[in-house]
Amino acid sequence: MNEKEFLKLIDELFILSDKEHREVLKLYRKHRDNIKRLVAELFMKYGQDGKINVSDIQQIEQQLRNEIRNIAVSEIEMIASILATVFTLAYYRTAYMIEKTIHTTFSFSLLRKEVVDEIVNYNWSGIPFSQRIWNNANALVNALRTELHLGIQQGESLDKIAKRIDKQFNSKAYQSQRLIRTESARVISSAQEKIYKESGVVKYLIYTATLDNRTSQICRSRDGKKWRLDDPDRPVIPAHPNCRSCWIPAIEGYEPTKRKDNETKEVIEYKTYEEWAKSKGIQSP
Repeated sequence: MNEKEFLKLIDELFILSDKEHREVLKLYRKHRDNIKRLVAELFMKYGQDGKINVSDIQQIEQQLRNEIRNIAVSEIEMIASILATVFTLAYYRTAYMIEKTIHTTFSFSLLRKEVVDEIVNYNWSGIPFSQRIWNNANALVNALRTELHLGIQQGESLDKIAKRIDKQFNSKAYQSQRLIRTESARVISSAQEKIYKESGVVKYLIYTATLDNRTSQICRSRDGKKWRLDDPDRPVIPAHPNCRSCWIPAIEGYEPTKRKDNETKEVIEYKTYEEWAKSKGIQSP
C-alpha cells in the first residue's frame, strides 16, 4: 500500500469538503445581512433619538425565525449532498488504490443511492447531523433574541447591535464548519471500511493521526496501533469533533514506511505520533 498516495487522498477529500462547504458559509452571510437589514428598518420605523423599545422587537421576530429556518433547510440539503459526494469518491478511489497494490481486480459493489443515503444519514453519535443543524438553528434564534434585547435595553446604537449579530453568526458558522469536517471524517472512514471488507485482502487497519500539535490526546495515543478489521472493539473514527484521523489498510506483511509531517508539509520516514512529538519537543497536554 502506497501510504503517501493514500494520505494524499484523505487530504483531497477534506479539501473538497471544505471547498463545497463555502456555499453554506455564503448562506450564513446572506441571512445575517438580511437580519441586520431588518433591525436597521426597525430602527428607522420605531426609533426615537437613535433608540427603540424592547417591545418593538416583536415586529420582526417571525421574520427572524424564518431567516434562520431557511438557513437550516438549505444547510441540511447542501451538507447531505457534500457527504454523498465525499463518500462515493472515498469508496471508488480507495478500491482503485487497493487494486493497484495487489496488482489485480476484485469484486466490489456499485453504490446504490439508498446505500449512500443510509451512510450519509446514519445516526452514529446519538443525534443525526440534520437534528444537530436544527438544534443549532434554534439556539441561534434564541441567541439573537437575547442579544437584541440586551442591546436595546442598554440603549446601544445600530452599529453595536449589528456587532452582536455578527458575533452570533460567526459562532454558528464555526459550528457548521466543525460539523461538516466531523461528518466528512465519518463518511470517509465508512466508505473505506466498506471497501476494505469487500476486498478480501485487508485484514488489519493502522490508526493514523495527523502529525501536528493540534492533534487530540486520544488520537495521539492511538496513532500507529493496529487492529483487526473485524475486531468489534476497534475504535470508531471520528473519535471526536473535528477529528482528522483515518485508517490505513495493512495487507499481509505490510508495514508503513512514509507519512506526512503536517507541520512542515513534508513526507518523512514513518514515525508514530509519540516518536514524532519527541523529536519535535512537543509535550503531551
